[in-house]
Formats: sequence, structure tokens, C-alpha cells
Amino acid sequence: MEVQLEPEVPAPDLDTEVWGRRLCQAMVQLALPPDTVLAIRVVSDEAMQAINRDHRGLDRPTDVLSFPMYDKADLEGILSGTVERDPGPLLLGDLVVSLETCARQAATYGHGLDREFGFLLAHGLLHLMGDDHEEPEDEARMRARQRQIMDDWGLSMETA
Repeated sequence: MEVQLEPEVPAPDLDTEVWGRRLCQAMVQLALPPDTVLAIRVVSDEAMQAINRDHRGLDRPTDVLSFPMYDKADLEGILSGTVERDPGPLLLGDLVVSLETCARQAATYGHGLDREFGFLLAHGLLHLMGDDHEEPEDEARMRARQRQIMDDWGLSMETA
């Protein structure tokens, strides 16, 4: 497992080594192969707004964006061995997190930055795996998976 966590803004309160280990642990639990690569950019609201505008047509910052390399069916096929994948590492996709929005949300919800950052990473990782929350049953399944990841990280989702 490889996690490329690249803060593009000052992030002294984020321990990138701890988050790398946590994410590798989650990827193992999600049954991803050992050669899986996950890229994460930590950006400002200004950068996030530009990315959100360019990719989703929404001219405002958001907390996390996920850019999966595969749709759910293809990834499931790769993981089960029924779909052939390109040689080399399994590039899962990219996550982009706005540190400013993350910090605001942590303050709004009354918990720490680590807990909010973890929530956003777990949420984004599951989107890269093809999970969504468009339908109530999908949302319930995704929240249960997020809760399990966060519990394994020692972070509570009670205020999420």
C-alpha cells in the first residue's frame, strides 16, 4: 500500500505519517491489493474552489472531492480477478481535501481537526471504491462503512 499525502498548504496539525498508516490499514480492510496507490492533496479553499468549479461546475469550495480511477463495477471486477487490470500498481484515484473547510467544519461540529479530517478521508476513500449516498439504503451502507473505518482509527463518528 502506498499513500501519497501532499499538503499544499501549511498543515502543522496533521501528522502525515499517522494518516498514511491509518489509510493503509483501511485499504487492507477494504481488501485492496498490496500494490494499491492512493493520492491525497490537502489544499486551500481557494484551490478547492477552482477544482470544484473546473470539475463540477460549482464555483465554491467544498470539503472533499474524490476522483476515482475506476467505476464501481470495474473496480469490483479487478478485485475479484474477473477484469484484467493494467500492469503495475493499482492507482485507486485522488482525494482533494480543503484544510480550511475541514477546520471550519470541525469547529462547527465541536470536534477536533483530526476527527473531521478522518471523516473526510474515510468518506472520500469509500467514494473512490464506488460507494455513494444517493439513495437512502446506499447512504446507510456507506455510513456504516465510514463508522467502521473511523472506529478502527480510534475516532468517533457520533457527531458526524
